Amino acid sequence: MLTGMPPTRHVAESDSHAHSPGAARVLVAYASKYGSTRGVAERIAARLRDTGNRVDLRSVGQVEDVGVYDAVVFGGAVFN
Repeated sequence: MLTGMPPTRHVAESDSHAHSPGAARVLVAYASKYGSTRGVAERIAARLRDTGNRVDLRSVGQVEDVGVYDAVVFGGAVFN
């Protein structure tokens, strides 16, 4: 777990979102030191849900198996 970051709770798909028949199950995973990448991941997950996908949003430390997903989106910061 990264220091200085509050613990991230697993955010699973919401029952309030309508899913298209055959909707893709998508994992949006992120690594964020200061929180910016997490914010971007949250927005990406929201857009994917809005288009009918079943989306799980997790920090990389919470990901156990990507094989259960139809698609994976990974975000992380780049430092140089």
